[in-house]
Amino acid sequence: MSLPRKPDGGGTTGRAIILKANVFPVTGLADSHAFQYDIAITPELPAQKSRRVFQQAEVLIKKLNPNAWFVYDGAKNAFSMADIGDQTFNIVFESDVDMELPPLSEQQSSGGRGGRGGRGGDRGGFRGGRGFDRGGRGGRGGGRGGSAPAPLSTFSMTMKTSTILTESTCVGPSEKVKFVIRKTATYNLHELLLYTQGKAAETENVLHATTALSVVLRHIPSMLFTPVGSNFFTPEGRSPIAGGLEVWRGYHQSIRAMLAGHLGINVDVASTVFRKGEISVIDFILESMGGRHVDDIKRYSIASLSKILRAVSVVTTHRGDMKQRFRIGKVSKDSANSMKFMNKENKKISVTEYFKTELGVRLQYPDLPLVLKPNGKTAFPIEVLKIIPGQRFKDRMSGQQTADVIRATVQKPADRRAQIENAVKNSLKYEKNPYMDSFGLQVGTEMMDVRARVLPSPKVVFRNNQSANGSDGSWNLRNLKLINSPPLNSFGFIFYVRMSNEEATAIRNVILEKWSKAGMNIKNFKAPVLVTNPNVPANIGGSLKTMFENCKSQTKERCQLVICILDKDAKGLYEQIKRIALLKAGLITQCMLSKHVMRPEEIKDQYIVNVALKANIKIGGTTNTVDRPLQSKLTMYLGADVTHPAPGSMSPSIAAVVASTDPQCTLYNTYVRAQEHRVEIIQALESIMDSALMDFRKKNHGKNPEQVIFFRDGVATGQFKEVKEVEVKALKVSLAKVKSKAPLTFIVVQKRHHIRLFPIDKNEDRSGNCLPGTVIDQDITHPTDFNFILQSHAGLQGMSRPTIYNVIYDEIKMSSDQCQQLCYNLCFLSERATRTISMVAPAYRAHLAAYYARMFIDQEDGSDNMSSKSGGGVPSKIGFTQVAVGIENTMYYM
Repeated sequence: MSLPRKPDGGGTTGRAIILKANVFPVTGLADSHAFQYDIAITPELPAQKSRRVFQQAEVLIKKLNPNAWFVYDGAKNAFSMADIGDQTFNIVFESDVDMELPPLSEQQSSGGRGGRGGRGGDRGGFRGGRGFDRGGRGGRGGGRGGSAPAPLSTFSMTMKTSTILTESTCVGPSEKVKFVIRKTATYNLHELLLYTQGKAAETENVLHATTALSVVLRHIPSMLFTPVGSNFFTPEGRSPIAGGLEVWRGYHQSIRAMLAGHLGINVDVASTVFRKGEISVIDFILESMGGRHVDDIKRYSIASLSKILRAVSVVTTHRGDMKQRFRIGKVSKDSANSMKFMNKENKKISVTEYFKTELGVRLQYPDLPLVLKPNGKTAFPIEVLKIIPGQRFKDRMSGQQTADVIRATVQKPADRRAQIENAVKNSLKYEKNPYMDSFGLQVGTEMMDVRARVLPSPKVVFRNNQSANGSDGSWNLRNLKLINSPPLNSFGFIFYVRMSNEEATAIRNVILEKWSKAGMNIKNFKAPVLVTNPNVPANIGGSLKTMFENCKSQTKERCQLVICILDKDAKGLYEQIKRIALLKAGLITQCMLSKHVMRPEEIKDQYIVNVALKANIKIGGTTNTVDRPLQSKLTMYLGADVTHPAPGSMSPSIAAVVASTDPQCTLYNTYVRAQEHRVEIIQALESIMDSALMDFRKKNHGKNPEQVIFFRDGVATGQFKEVKEVEVKALKVSLAKVKSKAPLTFIVVQKRHHIRLFPIDKNEDRSGNCLPGTVIDQDITHPTDFNFILQSHAGLQGMSRPTIYNVIYDEIKMSSDQCQQLCYNLCFLSERATRTISMVAPAYRAHLAAYYARMFIDQEDGSDNMSSKSGGGVPSKIGFTQVAVGIENTMYYM
């Protein structure tokens, strides 16, 4: 695939600086051939078991060639510098190897409510009337902690020497497999070296050779720890958080071809969330649901229990060493008391009776629901099961869990840099890695010095051409007014809080006074007020309908905005209000928490003005512009993003596109579409662009844009080709329909990466991060393709993440300076805050719109679709409701 080449030797605008990046130079690589092998294991095994098989195969390969070092990706591919041809082995391996969780330190386990204690005793599960065995032990207690984890210390990266196992030498249960290794390809590493020096093209050979080196890097960590893509994690230093979860930490490693003329290794700290392991399923349920006693489980719906237990891997505790491991399919409506089956005497008995008569075991909780294996035929009481450790949590987290993760992982830039450098020197041990040595792969132990520039900041312009200086990434609205605000006449306040009408009216008066001073064009200071009880579900829809009618009655105009004051812990209420208002009533709402406005005399200007910014955007206003033209020609700026449902959900993916209609890039129309489950490519982009062009002409006296700049969020590097072939083509087809020859530039905006920038020589902001406007187009960027790294925002806490901009289609032909400055200027136009943002405003708004639209998915809790992921039937179709006519193209999500 051909991507646009760099237009020049790099930008020159701005102040030149040097900084550190978490990229370590590759100083050596074998100038020879590497071989790829196909791995076939019969029967097929999951990655964890396949790696154990491969370790056994390595011992046998070494007997053929003592100098052969093989690396394995855990699936079908292995790589080596040795040519051993095709080989077949019969291998015995230990099938059940328990992960040993290191104990939590006092620091890690403190700060939260303790979990319930484990339960021992004789446990059992049943299948079709067959008997239970005895033995086992209960799970451990746990709880959520509030403190950050202890730093990862020196964990061993040394592979233990394997010996050939037989069925008699295996400690636990064993399995026997057929292992076939077959040579499939040869790659020339010399061509990769030429490519990094700009002397060769990015061929298939180059891509495959890069993949091979990535597997080399990950081989030892993947064998010793829990791999997730290019990351690997260890339970050492883990931190408990709310809901039966814990944060594990580890490292990221990936290989990069760079403009510097050599390869680099991107090393970063990483963290992710796992389910707590080695605790009983009962404890896990209680921690997940916030319960305190086993009887609480009886109150939970089967749907809610299925949601937290679906696909969770568990192990039985009732058969001693003869353990059964399986993934939970679903939760049964039956309990041990109610589920009955025919025993071997052809007598119908309950699970509880079977335990008592056949096993002499009295179940402690016979009224709790059973869980089923995915086949739906085998059931187990939950008290006989515990959670297998090392299971990554992939569902969406609650607000509390997200906050816990942030507290557990936040690091100052200097601390993060020190940890990464220490890892490279003392933990990852590149210089003592025989697999890397076999490929001649040598890595420097110092972060690279990188050339960068700090771009000039535009001034932020408000009403009457007054401006603020945004060079430090933020500005103050004191004595400044919104640049444009439509007349706000037909609107009202609903208080979902217990208070009197007089108290609510006093709050309304103060809010409107402060909004007016901020520049909102308030035409009705006597807007209607309604106080209602949020605990009555009917009151939510009823109150919105009443307010709509009150506004229309008072002003003879359609209601423009409803301000909703919510009590504490209002997420559920917030989503109900938004769904009813946007999908049914066609109302734009602005919510705020009562704790910020309960005392009128104490309402803070900063808070209420920030709310005013959002409300003003929703009704079509503009907060600010910048003091320089973004482009000399009439330009349409588009942003697009696709958000996907959590793993296990059968909900559709949501595509959102925003399109500007004014030269200042402050007014947008919004287009949201549901599409196929977990499909990243925007399927309806052509029709969306048709609508966007029509709406653009309406606002610009019938003119089409003279040029189009499209910012696409959420696309991985491996998807560039498909995006270019499908989405760029859709845009070009739409432009051709209106006979437009407007040039198109398509830029992919990437936030999901591990490049981090560390300031030196005091070129830092107050948080210790690089200065806003720091841009890199040298050294660590792509050797030939047009891309750059921009850190446009000031840090608040922890480590800031820069954004990578990749130009994958380019007809406008901007220079490096023009493209970089445009992107930086667009980061001053979020309009909902007085700060620069981390990505261009069109992509930022599209991201918000896509994320917001998840509330419009029917059956999002998955309760009616759980069986599809749990061994049941075909999933029912999940609907998506569009925003009501009249407000569908507004910026209601801001």
